[in-house]
This record gives sequence, structure tokens and C-alpha cells, in this order.
Amino acid sequence: QLEWLDAVLDTSLRKIVFMHIPPYYLKDRLVSSEGAALQAQETEPAPAGGDRKYFQTYVEEGADRFAEIVEARGVDRVYMGHIHALAFAEVRGVSYVLSGGGGSPLYRFPGIPGKKISHYLLVTAGPDSVSEEVFTLQEGRLEASLP
Repeated sequence: QLEWLDAVLDTSLRKIVFMHIPPYYLKDRLVSSEGAALQAQETEPAPAGGDRKYFQTYVEEGADRFAEIVEARGVDRVYMGHIHALAFAEVRGVSYVLSGGGGSPLYRFPGIPGKKISHYLLVTAGPDSVSEEVFTLQEGRLEASLP
């Protein structure tokens, strides 16, 4: 899969990646739009081999290789789900958006008591940029910018 990803991202076109499970290197780097760090708590212990919320070793060094590919290919944005929250990160020049707030119980952010956001994103990709608008059920329309 990583070889395939590297090949399809070998283009001069705008590059956006959509995936389900976030890579492990984002653990402790995802933050809310208010700047609070996500610390998603599991109710069950993590299985042997790692944290269930992030992918790491489906293939040898999978997450690290993924990071190298999206950086080298100049990916504009990586959108992810799986963790039930809205959060952002920038790693090695690549912007990541976690959008897992469309259902199921949501995770809280320490420092923002009670703040859980059921949401969806409207993504706009133009010739010069990629941007998101966040629509929430609790608050109507909310503009969100990447940190």
C-alpha cells in the first residue's frame, strides 16, 4: 500500500490524503482549535503491539514510511478519522486534520472541560490552498483554522 501511495502521489497536482486510522507519530501532537492537546482515553487496555487509536506497524516501519512519503511528495493535507474528536497537527511541513465527530461518543480535551464537538467538515481545495470550515451541531457554523 505504501508503494502504491508513493506512486500515486508522484504528480504535480494538489495532493490530499484521506485515511481512517491516524499514524502513531501524531500521538500527543494533535490539538484542538483552542490549542489543548488531545488525550483520548481508552476504556479497554491497548492490545499487545501498541495503541489501538493509531497505526504503527501494519507493515515494517509503516507509520514512519508514511510520514516520509507525504512529506517528500508535498501532500497539502491528510484527513483522518477513527478517534472521535476534532483536532489538528502539523508534522514535517504536512497539515493533519482529525475529524471523527460524526457519531459515537466523543473524546474530551484536557483544559476544555465538557467540550465535545459533533461536527462535519466542508473542505475547499483551490489552485493555491486547501481550507476547512467546521460545521457543528451544538453551535451552528464555526470557522476553524489550522494551527
